[in-house]
Amino acid sequence: MTLCRSAAMLAMACMLQRCTTEFSGSEGGLADCHISSSGGTDVAFLSSQADKQTEQACLCAFDIDRTLTGRQADVVKCPRNKLMQGVHDSAYGGGELTLSALATVGINTTFCGNCYLGVVSAGDADGDNSAERAVLLEQVLQTSPYADLRQSVPSASSWSFSTDIKSPLVLGAKNKEKQHSLEAIRQWYSQQGVCIARSSVHFFGDRSENIPYFIQMGFNAREISCGSRDPTLYHGSGMVGYCGAIPEEIVNDTGVASCLPQLPEEQPSAQACLCVFDIDRTLTGRQADVVKCPRNKLMQGVHDSAYGGGELTLSALATVGINTTFCGNCYLGVVSAGDADGDNSAERAVLLEQVLQTSPYADLRQSVPSASSWSFSTDIKSPLVLGAKNKEKQHSLEAIRQWYSQQGINISTTSVHFFGDRSENIPPFKEMGFNAREISCGSRDPTLYHGSGMVGYCGAMPEEIVNDTGVASCLPQLLEEQPSAQACLCAFDIDRTLTGRQADVVKCPRNKLMQGVHDSAYGGGELTLSALATVGINTTFCGNCYLGVVSAGDADGDNSAERAVLLEQVLQTSPYADLRQSVPSASSWSFSTDIKSSLVLGAKNKEKQHSLEAIRQWYSQQGINISTASVHFFGDRSENIPPFKKMGFNAREISCGSRDPTLYHGSGMVGYCGAMPEEIVNDTGVASCYK
Repeated sequence: MTLCRSAAMLAMACMLQRCTTEFSGSEGGLADCHISSSGGTDVAFLSSQADKQTEQACLCAFDIDRTLTGRQADVVKCPRNKLMQGVHDSAYGGGELTLSALATVGINTTFCGNCYLGVVSAGDADGDNSAERAVLLEQVLQTSPYADLRQSVPSASSWSFSTDIKSPLVLGAKNKEKQHSLEAIRQWYSQQGVCIARSSVHFFGDRSENIPYFIQMGFNAREISCGSRDPTLYHGSGMVGYCGAIPEEIVNDTGVASCLPQLPEEQPSAQACLCVFDIDRTLTGRQADVVKCPRNKLMQGVHDSAYGGGELTLSALATVGINTTFCGNCYLGVVSAGDADGDNSAERAVLLEQVLQTSPYADLRQSVPSASSWSFSTDIKSPLVLGAKNKEKQHSLEAIRQWYSQQGINISTTSVHFFGDRSENIPPFKEMGFNAREISCGSRDPTLYHGSGMVGYCGAMPEEIVNDTGVASCLPQLLEEQPSAQACLCAFDIDRTLTGRQADVVKCPRNKLMQGVHDSAYGGGELTLSALATVGINTTFCGNCYLGVVSAGDADGDNSAERAVLLEQVLQTSPYADLRQSVPSASSWSFSTDIKSSLVLGAKNKEKQHSLEAIRQWYSQQGINISTASVHFFGDRSENIPPFKKMGFNAREISCGSRDPTLYHGSGMVGYCGAMPEEIVNDTGVASCYK
């Protein structure tokens, strides 16, 4: 059995114990971790008392260059990256240190937030006592288990070289041999009394040649920066990343996973791919609406004539960059029924220079001028096609594929992907053998086409740009004559779900401090919205659902500023907004003893499922019938989740990557940073953070 060191109750015992590892040739090559006692310590007793978090200690180790960092000073191709002005980074030619998207938002926002940390890099992080090392250690390598360890074990903060490993931060590790340094790090943790099974060790790195070798050690390893590879190094082979790791790539998967095979230099288009996008409500969102669509970006002074017109507003995808998705390795195209605001418009300039950016397409534009020009579907002479009739866009897409062929770039139909928001356009792509996916699924425009949801509202999100095969539409939209036939309900806890630890935006960099707004929960402080509440519930599948709240707290009391923020800024979806206009009580707060609205406070822990049923009944009284199978609860408190099962509701524990170590004797009962949008998934059943 594995006995590990994180619980405070075992701290003294683990000072007297060390894991001794026996390697065997058993399946997976995993090591059993045994405890040898000293001083008469009762090992069986300690084993039985070890809590679940201790038994499941995990380790996340990262490469540095082009993993925790990106291409120096490039925040145009890599808009989610962060330039650290004045901090030098010597890797790959050198320049100003630029943190990757992962390093910017924080490792602790991923599942690794519950894990110990390590570094295995071939470089030296800019040398002894460098500013880069300081930034990495104090701003990037941050999780609760690792932070606790650093307080008690000074060497956990020091840097070692692979020839003499005395800490978990290892530099100078040879490429294709990094797996050995990772094993040495695991042994170092063992010497500190932290026993980590090899099946709980995860390595993340950008360099393609390093990944396969981890399998021989039984570690999990994943290549990252898959959507952006450096075309200037290693003869353009794509050996190393460009923008570095994005948080979406840090997943708790087992085994070894590489990016798609890189294209050999002598056959640059053998595996070429093509991503084609609609414009209106795909690369753009509803003009000027960054309230319902907080991840969108208003381009002030730039006109967009689509759907009534207004100021151009880029979708979340267009804002963070197509190159942050798998499409970053692909050529690009546009197939739109509109005209992108007409000849020589500012909108066309924005799309071409700021949005339609990937390395293959950028390289092509330099050598083929027509790649930057706009065509109409009646005479296609470029990959940017306007005026394409709805339900016939697949033909324009084939013409774009043929245009690429004329440039010597052969792309198979199976490597062509179309992304668009308009429902009726997606199925016809199947007949041509293309891949097509409807996007903006979490936000549909209720004002167009008789409220049928035919077109999107906020536009594409980067999470929707996936390398899947076939044709995929959003869930069927609700028919106007049956508005609640498939209605759904998303209900949320408040404290540490819609909110995070008050005023902590260091450990929780995606959270938002609401200065001057008080929050009385868990000791009190300034209200701090969770990552989910910051980007918007409407950016998730819940954007198509009615809303509810079930909280044990009181949201800072009657008429509080916190309640106003939650109601006006956080609890925003189209169905719920429409209901609030016609049913005033939908905006009021109730207590669990007398439920007269969907916003319920004072609900006892382990009994919240009953308040949720009362909310469902309240919606029924408004003529909105919601089946129990279409009700979803999201909350951070561990003990509240299992009881929902008996009611037939779906329930999911959130804030899994960050738990509060200061409450309930460090048991991790409640969250710390609160919900992240990635945790709001349309899954069935009941799911807790820890099995």
